[in-house]
Amino acid sequence: MRVLSNVGKQFRVKGVEFVRFNGDQDGKVDAAVVVRGPDFSGSLDAAADMGVPVVVVAGTEDAAGMECVRIAGECGVPDECILVLRGGKVVDISGKELAPAVRGGIGLSAVLEAVKSAVENNYVPEPVVWVPDSGPGNPPRATRVPEQHHPVGEATLPEEGGERPVPVDPVGHPEPGVAGRGSVPAGEEAAVVANGGVLSPVLERAGKVIALFQSSPGADSSSVAAGLLKAMGDGVLHLEVGSAPASYVHYGESPDAAVAGGRYAFCDGRGILGADRQGLYEYVVAEVRVPLGNPQVVDEVYRAAHRVVHVVGHSFKDASESVHNVQLWLDSEMKLRLDALVVDRVPESSHVVELYRGNFADRVGMIVGIEKDEDFGALAESLLRG
Repeated sequence: MRVLSNVGKQFRVKGVEFVRFNGDQDGKVDAAVVVRGPDFSGSLDAAADMGVPVVVVAGTEDAAGMECVRIAGECGVPDECILVLRGGKVVDISGKELAPAVRGGIGLSAVLEAVKSAVENNYVPEPVVWVPDSGPGNPPRATRVPEQHHPVGEATLPEEGGERPVPVDPVGHPEPGVAGRGSVPAGEEAAVVANGGVLSPVLERAGKVIALFQSSPGADSSSVAAGLLKAMGDGVLHLEVGSAPASYVHYGESPDAAVAGGRYAFCDGRGILGADRQGLYEYVVAEVRVPLGNPQVVDEVYRAAHRVVHVVGHSFKDASESVHNVQLWLDSEMKLRLDALVVDRVPESSHVVELYRGNFADRVGMIVGIEKDEDFGALAESLLRG
C-alpha cells in the first residue's frame, strides 16, 4: 500500500510505502495522510482532489486542532478519518477509540489503523459538484430563527437600569494563583487598572458587547468569535478571556502577531494584553473560555453584554457536556440570562441542533447551527439587533 504524507519524516512499515507529499510524486497511491502543521490547508486541498481516502491528524482539540477539524469537514473528509487526541486516547471525530496516546501524542499505529479502515470502506472525501460564486445571484444563506421562539433576547433582558445577576462557573474553576502560558506579566502596561475592573479599559469603550461563553472544552467558541468578527467588519475587537491564549490563531502565527493586527486581545484574569486603551470599538466579541477563571472578570463580561451566548459542542461527548452545563446555567438561583445557543460547525438541519432545541427551545430565544462563513452575517445581525 502506498500512502502519500505531508510529514517530513519517513517511516518504515512492512507492507506500507510512504511517499513524500511534495507535489511531484509519481505512480498510484492508495491513501493520503495530512498532519496538522505548515501548509495544512494546501496539502489537504490537494489530497482531497486525488480521489483516494484521506486521513487527517488534527492533534489536540485546542483552537488550532479544531480549526484543522473544521477545514477537514469542509473538504468532505468523513468523521471516521479525522483523528484527535482526547483524554489520553486517539479517537476519531465520531468518537471511536483507535489506540492509546503514545508519549502524549498520536502514534503511527493509530494512523495506519485509520488508513486501513478508510481504504477498506472507501472513505473518500465527498466530491464537490458545484461551488457558489459571490455574485448577486447567490446571496448568503440566512441563519434560521425558529418562528415559534421569541426573537433573540426578548423576555430575557432586564428592565432598563435593572440589576443583572452575577454569573457563576458551571464547569469548575482552575486552581487559584496558577497562571497559564501566555499570561499577562504583572507590572507591565497591560496591568490591572487600580480604579476599576480588569476589563474596564476595553468594555467602557465598546458600543456593544457580545459575550460568548464556551460551554465545554470541545465547543469551538474560537471559530464562532472569529466568524462574528469577520461578519461585523471594521472597528471590532475579539477579546479572549481564559487561562492561556488560544484564539490568536485566527489573526496571526503567534499571540504577539495577532495582537499587532489590532483586532485581538487577551485577558488572563489579571490584565489585558493587546488592547488599545485609547481606541473606541463599535463592537467587542468577548469569548470566555473554560475553565472560567477570575469571577470578577467573568462578571464584568456578563454585566456589559448586550447579548449572552453559549457556544455548544456538536460531538456526542461535547453535546452531552454542553447540555448539562447549559442546564446548570439556566437553573441557577441567580436567574442568569441566556439569549442564544450557537452549535459549532453543523448545519441548521443537523440532529444536534434539534437536540438542543428539544431541551431548551422553551427557555432560550435563539438556537442555531453555524456551518459556513456566510452563516455568520445573519447571526451577527440577530445578536446586534436592539
